Amino acid sequence: MKQAFASLKRMFFLKLTVGLFYVLAAALFVAPVYFLSKAADDSYRSSYGVIIALLFALFILAAAAAIAAQTLTCAADAVCVYEKQGALSALKNAYALCRGSFSNIAAVLSMWYFTRLAVYLAVSSLCALPALTAQFLGGSFSAYFAAALSLVFQYITFIVTSALTAPMGDIIYALIYFNQKMKNFGLDIVIKAGL
Repeated sequence: MKQAFASLKRMFFLKLTVGLFYVLAAALFVAPVYFLSKAADDSYRSSYGVIIALLFALFILAAAAAIAAQTLTCAADAVCVYEKQGALSALKNAYALCRGSFSNIAAVLSMWYFTRLAVYLAVSSLCALPALTAQFLGGSFSAYFAAALSLVFQYITFIVTSALTAPMGDIIYALIYFNQKMKNFGLDIVIKAGL
């Protein structure tokens, strides 16, 4: 815990750097979408199919780039905390750790994201029951009360889901870091050999 608080400044700059990279990636996706939509307004209706296909291709490319970036830098937090490195060097070393096992790490992260989605859907469906009940009893409650109740339960859903999934996410990222560290330095072979 003391190590995590000592690296708080480095973690802040790491998260800021990663956030800026994602904003840049989003801008690189949104700019062509804007120009394609302007071209659709200026052109004939026959080009809508081509423009929709280009937008879909851009979306697929942006999603693939985001998945690759998340997979290759998932150990950056652990590198920043355990190896006491700054933002850019943590990203560089996390990439070096994870690039050899891209498919394995992507599979683990995909399973984790689907599990997190399942937890979110389960919690949100439970939290939506009171709001739905208020909606069905529409005559006795105002629309504003139903909307406020729905908003409250959305916040409760977010808080409960975060409380359930955030610690597990940190554990998964730390396990990926230590697993890759052991594989890159041959410690798994030493442990298997019993040396």
